[in-house]
Amino acid sequence: MVDWEQGVIVCRAARQVVQGGVLTGESLFAPGLRAWTSDAADELFRRFVENFDESSDEFLVKLKRQISEGSDEAIVLAAELLYLNVMPLSPATIGVNRKFEILGSVLSWVSFEVKVPEELAAAASPGYMKGGQAFLNYRWAQFAFLIRLTQLLVKLPLGERESALQDPWRFRDLAESVLTDYDGKSRARAQFHVLLFLLFPDVFAPVSVERNKQLIRDAFADRLAEPTGDLDRDIHAIRQQIEAEQGGRFSFYDEPWRSRWEPPPPPRPQKGWLVRGPTSTASTRSPSG
Repeated sequence: MVDWEQGVIVCRAARQVVQGGVLTGESLFAPGLRAWTSDAADELFRRFVENFDESSDEFLVKLKRQISEGSDEAIVLAAELLYLNVMPLSPATIGVNRKFEILGSVLSWVSFEVKVPEELAAAASPGYMKGGQAFLNYRWAQFAFLIRLTQLLVKLPLGERESALQDPWRFRDLAESVLTDYDGKSRARAQFHVLLFLLFPDVFAPVSVERNKQLIRDAFADRLAEPTGDLDRDIHAIRQQIEAEQGGRFSFYDEPWRSRWEPPPPPRPQKGWLVRGPTSTASTRSPSG
């Protein structure tokens, strides 16, 4: 289930972080600090992506080993990227306290006090979507994707950065270009889909699972005048058609829409009943009876 109103609040905050960082280089968590730069992104890439930690320790423990000795710029950039990772998630996936434990731990490695600004913290607290296991087990892959994308964006000329943040299809192509098998392409893809919605909610659907996008497009293909074969473009056209019919916003996760595309759950196996015959007196006596 997607809370559309809360989703809009989260999207606005995400856009503020990314647009401010990509266009100006400035951090929103630490005003005056230039964290969104090629130097900071390259350092984060070296410390995290190239220095992959294969131990069984939890994400934060490994991340501390990898980046806590880095520059303030790289650490703050890491915190802002992780903000994009955890902020959309509802308490059904990750608790509010855990979100701020992650962000607070990373920011504690900076040489001066840094906190998530109150308005950004308020936007992140409730989240809007149930993210599933991908956002719990594969944060490393999602974080690596965000680092690679940041590397790419901050190195573009200013005009191209502005274009990427204005053109949702250009941004999508750039984002998809940095999904790599090395980082666990399929494991980072949920973050890819969520980021598209966060930055362009009027174009991309709030759907994190690519298979669900396929099911939605196929279920509502009758509303497509000319299918393009592009999942996102087709779903965008479907949304526009249904919104015109409904006179406003709707969610594919609400009825009557959800039951049209979501496969029914598999039937629960029936439990057999153990039928016993009459019990004789002898069979119920103890051996000493």
